[in-house]
Parts: sequence; structure tokens; C-alpha cells
Amino acid sequence: MIGRSEQGLCERLSSESHYHHSVHRFCLPVLFRTERTYVRTLQELVDIYVRPACAPVTTIGGVTVSSGKDQVVPISERKIVFGDVETLFSFHKGSFLPALEKASRPL
Repeated sequence: MIGRSEQGLCERLSSESHYHHSVHRFCLPVLFRTERTYVRTLQELVDIYVRPACAPVTTIGGVTVSSGKDQVVPISERKIVFGDVETLFSFHKGSFLPALEKASRPL
């Protein structure tokens, strides 16, 4: 027969185990889905806005306007508008998301 303190410990462990199971079952899939969506959105931001803003301006309407040194959006303005979006994208896609997925795999 177990005493009150052991019974309380067993109940606590049981509820903690249930809590951890609930976290794994419900919260982690939401976390992964959210992170994947975030990475996909950063990819779109880089592809649609950042990279085209870095493109050299050579012609407008078929008329040569520069030697290719000028860019669609100057770097000083790109830094204000986009900050370090490419760095964030690279980190989340190349490091954080893979580490998160690896850590969630069963041993």
C-alpha cells in the first residue's frame, strides 16, 4: 500500500506525462506548421521583392540608362526596407527548421 505522499507523486507524474503527451500531440504540429509557413513566406519575400530590388538597372523601355552598377533599389534604401530578411531566411531554412524537425524525431 502506498502512502499519501507517494500517491500524490504518482498523480503528479501521471498529469505531467499527460501534459507532455498533449504538448507532443497538439502543440508541436502547430509549431512545425507555423515554422514551415514562416520559411515559405520569407522565401516568397526574398524571391518577389528582395532579389528583384538588387537587380542592376541597365535599360528602361529599351533605352540604356547605366553601365549596370546602379540597382533597382539602392542598397541604403534596401537595408531600410528589407533589413536582414535574407539572413533570417537562410537561418530558418538552413538551420532552425531542420534542427527543430530533427529534435522532434523519436530516438
